[in-house]
Amino acid sequence: MFTDNRHARYLSSVLETYNLHLASVQPTHHVIYEDGSVHESCLDLVITSDPDLILNHHISDSLFAAGHHYIKFNYQILMPRMPTITREIRKISRVNSTTFNTHLEDLLLSTEFSRLSRISDFSLQRSPGRNGETVTEICPNDLVSAITVSLNTALDAAAPLTSVIFKDRAKPWVTQEIRNLIRSRDRAFKAYKRRRTAPRKKCQYDYHGPILAQYWPSVLVFFSSWSSTGWILE
Repeated sequence: MFTDNRHARYLSSVLETYNLHLASVQPTHHVIYEDGSVHESCLDLVITSDPDLILNHHISDSLFAAGHHYIKFNYQILMPRMPTITREIRKISRVNSTTFNTHLEDLLLSTEFSRLSRISDFSLQRSPGRNGETVTEICPNDLVSAITVSLNTALDAAAPLTSVIFKDRAKPWVTQEIRNLIRSRDRAFKAYKRRRTAPRKKCQYDYHGPILAQYWPSVLVFFSSWSSTGWILE
């Protein structure tokens, strides 16, 4: 297909209408007709809306398969950055039992903790009212809170919290609904591995259809939203 061919002119006009560019302009498809004649005027179309995204474009000298030359190029797709999540974590492996026990013992022997321990025996008992006084009740929440604070303080001294940035490694077109389906499928597969029964096998396979039904439309929606897209057509 050469530039002076009417089909080539029609193709060029169509591409210009959609602001598209043809990356490969030399014949790359050799068609052999029934009479044995070879026609070398066919193209394998490499179309893009941004030619700067196609790098290292190369066409093989010899035929690759089915009368086609091998077209190789690097397409520079810039994936959007997914938002990161910062969380505070504590590595228990860093906790030294001796240090932890020492800090915890000091906290448990503190004056405030001793006071709360003394009243803990009455925490679940109601005090009867006298002379019309309001019935009082000692709540164990203070004691529980003191124990929790003591444990956290001892852990902070032995293994302080560190900030860790988590980056989402999932493909950007994999939605939360698809991820939930994948997790459900994985749980069903683990259940099937524990006990290989026909109902459990069917349960895990029932997730494949819904996952695929949402996966590919999500891929198409994601890429169609880009201003720079590319196609390879034969």
